[in-house]
Amino acid sequence: MPSFVPVEQAAFEVGQRMQNDHQLVQEAEEAFRTVCEQDAEIQLAARDAERVQLQKRREAIQLFGSGERQDLPTWSAGRA
Repeated sequence: MPSFVPVEQAAFEVGQRMQNDHQLVQEAEEAFRTVCEQDAEIQLAARDAERVQLQKRREAIQLFGSGERQDLPTWSAGRA
């Protein structure tokens, strides 16, 4: 035999569930925004690190050359 709940109680319970659902949606949206912001910060940091690495590489090439041995005469380069 089915049991019946008064309409007022059923409406209250539905309202509570909707409020809980709305709160969960807001929390999920906030978490998503946070993740997006963190991802953007990580991407910027990665670009900055790459830029610094390229700058350091340029500086090293300016200081030390391209990495090829240039101290040997060309006639002995094959024996080095």
